[in-house]
This record gives sequence, C-alpha cells and structure tokens, in this order.
Amino acid sequence: MVVRVLKSDQFGIAEEPSVGLRDQGMALSVLSGVRPGVVVVNDATAPTSLFVGAPEGGFAWGYLAGDPQDDWFRRELRVWLFAERGLGQNVVFSFLACDSIAWEDALAEILAPRAVIPDRRLHYECTTRPGDWREAVPDGYEIEDLDQAFLASNVEVHPKVSEWMEANFGSVDGFLRHGVGAVGVHEGRVVSWILADSLVDGLCDIGGETEEAHQRKGLAHAATCRTVELALDRGVERVGWHCHVINLPSIRTAEKAGFELRYEYAVYPVQFDPEGHEKLVRIVAGEYAEAAGEALERKAYGEADALFTRMLGFVGGPEADVAIGAARAAAGVGDPDRAFEFLDHAIRVGWNRAGQTRTRPEFESLQQDARWERIMMKLDSA
Repeated sequence: MVVRVLKSDQFGIAEEPSVGLRDQGMALSVLSGVRPGVVVVNDATAPTSLFVGAPEGGFAWGYLAGDPQDDWFRRELRVWLFAERGLGQNVVFSFLACDSIAWEDALAEILAPRAVIPDRRLHYECTTRPGDWREAVPDGYEIEDLDQAFLASNVEVHPKVSEWMEANFGSVDGFLRHGVGAVGVHEGRVVSWILADSLVDGLCDIGGETEEAHQRKGLAHAATCRTVELALDRGVERVGWHCHVINLPSIRTAEKAGFELRYEYAVYPVQFDPEGHEKLVRIVAGEYAEAAGEALERKAYGEADALFTRMLGFVGGPEADVAIGAARAAAGVGDPDRAFEFLDHAIRVGWNRAGQTRTRPEFESLQQDARWERIMMKLDSA
C-alpha cells in the first residue's frame, strides 16, 4: 500500500473517508471537481486515510480525514508534501484542517521537524435570509451582483477579485457557473467584495475583503447579506463563514449579517521552510499568550489555563512573563503543583519581581504551602 495521488475521475472513491469534512466547503469542492486541487489517499481502491489540497499560488489549504493511525500514509505524505513538493514548487505556506483532533499526534510525524501549531479558527453558519440591508448602503456606493453582466460592464474589477475567482473555481467562467458573489462599487471601481470560496452539496463558504480606505462604512455587511441571498436563491442550505479567532472585524461582519457561531476548531499553519516555521511558532504563541492574559484579567482561570497549556504544547520552555501567567492560571484552577513548577521556571529564566508576586491574588492560595517560602527566598535572592 502506497500513498496515491488520484486522478479527478477517481475522486468518488474518497467519499467515505471524507465524511468528517462536511463543514469544509473548500475540501468538498475539490472532491466534487468544482475547484482545482489534489487528492491523496492511502489506497486507490478502498482508502481509509485522505489528504485534500487546495493550492492558491504560493499558499494552499490542506485537509486530513479518515484514519490518522496509518503509519505508512503519514510517512509517505510527509515525503510527498515536503520532499516532492506535491502541492507545487511555489507553495511555501499552508493551513491544515482535520476531521478530528485525533490527527494532532499524527501531524507530529507528518510535519517533522516542524512543530505542530494548533491555531484557532471559528466556523459560523447562516441558513436564513438576512434582514433589510439596502438602506444601510452608504451614499456614493452601490452593491452589485458579480455576474456576467457586471463583468461585461465598464466597472473596474479589482485584481484580487479576478484572482479569487480563478483560484477557487479554476476560471472566471467556472465562478460564473458554480459561484456567487456581491461587490461594493465606488466611482466606477470595485472596492469591496464578498465571494464564494466554494459552493457544493448545499454548502457555500464565503469570504471577502474591503479596501482600507473604504472600511467601516458598512460595505462588507451589505455585500455579505447580498451574497447570502444569492446563495440561498441557488438552493444552498448552509452558508459558511470561517475566520481566525482574533479577526474581530470578520467576526463582527458575520454576526451582524445573521451568522451564528457553530464551533471553534484547530487549524495548523505550516511554513515549508523550517526557519520560517520557527518564526511562525513565536507569532502564534504570542497570540495565545495575549488571549490567555485577557482571560486572566477576567478571572476566567479555566480558559486561561487551557490557552497556556495549548501554547506550551508547541512552544517549549516559556519566557518569564508567560510562565508567571501560567502559574496564575494554574493557581486559579486549584492546581498548586503546576503553579509552583511555573513559578520555579519563571525564576530560572529571569523573573525577579518579588513584590508583584506577593500581591497577585491568585497566589494567595499558595501562601500556606511550605513551597511558597522557598519560592520567595529565591525571588528575594534574585
């Protein structure tokens, strides 16, 4: 049994192992032949492990589904991805999504020597028509359907819109056959757009962008509402919206348009260059530390502890400030052993603020423990 790259007319055999990707419209579009992409399986007749790749120039979305315990598939997929550059020589970065958290251990082998970075992404969904949005379109702007008549008009189409259509549907014609979208127009040119990433099997995932000079005017909201209407008119049952957990403008746009949060899930960013991947580790770790710090300020100790734990799983030994934050969270959830471990580590890597440590309310529960005096002696010496 060897890893196998399927031809497009063979994609149907991957139906069973891809069941867990029902909310990932991009992967489903590749499997249905609507979107360009690649499908790799562990067996060409009855696959149980599956990888779907959706390249977009130097970037690619990747999806893993089925059985994560196939050792052979994991090894062969690593070779195909990184040694053979199966997604294309120009692909330097990818986000991987999986049909279950069980793939996380397998990713350690697939991505080696790169660290497995569990980043956080939100899945929103809308199944009903939005409320009246037309009166909210700002003066001087129009919301137009991105259809054949519009593309044949004199309006200047933003190059990113053309790139989006070609990347996600293979061509402009492919988008017109299978996709939907709406754009904001100002003075004869497109300045905002919400387009389908994919449209297949009753699911349409959408996303978009607004030029910075035209943001905060309600264009994204209006274009989103119109795109939802167009999708539902095409028989779509679920309109999906995926965004990073810290992308507040995207979150606000989705919720204002009537999307409801379904769940948070992990995506795994990958830089193909190992040195670039190390930089990525630090970037994502910083996002986790910031979110955990905000949770600490809200005294949401369980949330903070979970965030620190997740972060430390891929970043290794933390810096002093992070270790103190992790100690506060551990003490807050009633885990003194881990709290003292983090305090001790913080001192070893340079923490020397004895007064601040004494006054942290989370550490009050530790002060009756014999280990507290030893910690304070170390701090005083520092």
